[in-house]
Amino acid sequence: MHACIFFFSNLVGAYTSFFELIAGFVTFFMGVVLLTGLKLPQLPIPFKVPRQEGLVGSLNFGVLYGLASISCSAPIFLSILVNAISSRAYAAVVIFVVYALGMGLPLVLVTVFLAKVKETIHRKAAELTSAVQKLAGLILLLVGSYLIIYFVI
Repeated sequence: MHACIFFFSNLVGAYTSFFELIAGFVTFFMGVVLLTGLKLPQLPIPFKVPRQEGLVGSLNFGVLYGLASISCSAPIFLSILVNAISSRAYAAVVIFVVYALGMGLPLVLVTVFLAKVKETIHRKAAELTSAVQKLAGLILLLVGSYLIIYFVI
């Protein structure tokens, strides 16, 4: 196993500067695309996520949010679980209630806030999209130029 890793790292290491040059050209090209508004061909993807309203949609969102955030929250939850197991029954209940409020309340508040100001945020984001796209294109041009010049020098 160690021999395979050593061989692969030496093989990739020999071409690292070449990969940097390719990355520089790709980054520069993407900057040009963003600055000029050039439309690149897209692959047709037949997959469409069905949108569900109401209780089923909320349940699906909650399950998917929980799955996505489990890698961040699992260590904290496990430490709280160990703390609760080693505490008295009433203290364990209080610990879990405080944990649940701390994890759920920010999500509920943000969701309610965004539902109330959805139109305003959508309008402002639409106004800023062009400026953000131009700024991102400029940054990509600079980074791509740096990578290309770094390879040449």
